[in-house]
Amino acid sequence: MSNAAKWLAVFVLFILCLAVAGLLISLKLGESARNESRWIIDEMWDADYFNRSRGNVAKDEALNIMSLKKGASRKEGLLEYVRAQNCSSLEARCILNDLSIANLLVDSGELDSALNMLSSVPDRLDKIGGCPIGLESSLLRYHEGSLERMPPAKARRVASSLVVKIRTQGGLLRNLRSEQCDKLAQSKPELFHEYVTLTSRVMELGDAGLFKQGAYITSVNKMDFE
Repeated sequence: MSNAAKWLAVFVLFILCLAVAGLLISLKLGESARNESRWIIDEMWDADYFNRSRGNVAKDEALNIMSLKKGASRKEGLLEYVRAQNCSSLEARCILNDLSIANLLVDSGELDSALNMLSSVPDRLDKIGGCPIGLESSLLRYHEGSLERMPPAKARRVASSLVVKIRTQGGLLRNLRSEQCDKLAQSKPELFHEYVTLTSRVMELGDAGLFKQGAYITSVNKMDFE
C-alpha cells in the first residue's frame, strides 16, 4: 500500500471515530435531557398528557391553544373569532375568550394591555372553580413575550426563576398539581401538552441547562395546533 493510500485510510478512520464519538455524546446528552425534563413531560400530572390527544377539546379550547402560538395575531380567522365571542360574564367560555385575547395581545407586542386583561381573570376563575390551566398558560405566554424584550443575561436569570417556580410550586400564580387538573389532563391532555411546550420555550431562554431541556422537549414534540 502506498503512503498516500495509508494516509487516506488513517484519515477515513479518524473521521469515522469522530462520527461515532459524536453520536455517543449526542445520545448521552439526549438521555440526560430526557431525565432532567421528566418532571414536566411525565410527572406534572397523573395522566398521559405529553404528545397525547383524545379529541375532547371544544372549539373555544382548540382556538385558545392556537392563540398561544407565535404568530397567532397574524391569523385573521382567529382574530375575527375571538372578537365575535367577546363577552363579560362569569361563564367559563367568556374567561377563556379573554385569555385568548390576552394571548393575541402578547403576540402583537401589546404586553401592558395583555397584562391588564389578565389581571381580572384570577378572581373570576376563583368564583367558578376548576383547573386554571388556561390562566397559567396565558401567564407563561406573557412572560415569554417579556423575556424576549430583556437583555440576554437578565432573560436567562428570569427564565430560570420562572421554571424553578413552576417546578416547586406547580405554577406561576396557581398550583396546577391538583386533583382537578389531573382529571382534566386525563380527559383533555391537549391543554396540558401545550403548557409543556410553552414551558419548553421559556426554558430555551434560560441558562444552558434549561436550554438543553427545552430543546429536547421541542425535538420530541409531535403535536401542533395550526
